[in-house]
Amino acid sequence: MYWYGIGAGIAITVCELERNGEVGKGFARTFIKDARANKDITKQPQTVQGLLDASRAANCRGL
Repeated sequence: MYWYGIGAGIAITVCELERNGEVGKGFARTFIKDARANKDITKQPQTVQGLLDASRAANCRGL
């Protein structure tokens, strides 16, 4: 659960940053895509699942 929470927290944070205009348009999607491909993150499959689930949540919808 810990690693899942880290992944979800990362995704929601970058989505909120984009939604608030603190980072450029498309940043969240690119960041999440790059994070999912990172070799250190893929060592924790629960983190990847958290990233994926959160990126589909309402916080990230439309970004």
